[in-house]
Amino acid sequence: MSNTAKKRWGDRKDARWIRDMDSLHVILPHLMNHRTDAEVYVNMEFDVTEALRYIARKNEGEEEYRATLFHCILMAVAKTIYLRPQLNSFISGRRFYQRDEITLGFVAKKRFEDHSEESLVVISAPEDWTLTEVTHRVVGKVHKARTEKNDGVRCGSGSAQCWRRFGYPPAAPGIRLPAAG
Repeated sequence: MSNTAKKRWGDRKDARWIRDMDSLHVILPHLMNHRTDAEVYVNMEFDVTEALRYIARKNEGEEEYRATLFHCILMAVAKTIYLRPQLNSFISGRRFYQRDEITLGFVAKKRFEDHSEESLVVISAPEDWTLTEVTHRVVGKVHKARTEKNDGVRCGSGSAQCWRRFGYPPAAPGIRLPAAG
């Protein structure tokens, strides 16, 4: 996915402007001019029996880096995007852009409790990713996210700390932020 061609006028630092598009796609940003106009929700069921068997065989004798179904799903998403690069495009300023690399993000809890702090983990996915590499990178990044001091900026459930720190949102009737602690 990494494109080594020289950037052209109109390209962004993280993506390239897609110039050769069919007419329908060119007018879409003008027809649907809000972020939420094009949301798609899919509810599907998958048989993961064979994947679970494979994971069980792969994890035999492994203590530290144990593969999970989540690692398989991350790898499948990355491979799908490599096979279908248009899935990794976005619209900005009514122009379509193709991202230069694939990055996957997910939230990791500090502790396995409902109200524990959360950190955002972002991993770039190389084209030749294997399940072993996925497992090592995810386990390493999650361990780092759990052990690092969280300043409240990167955490989802810590948004109240973010609001307090940066002074927003403005006070509104009926909204109380939890006490700092």
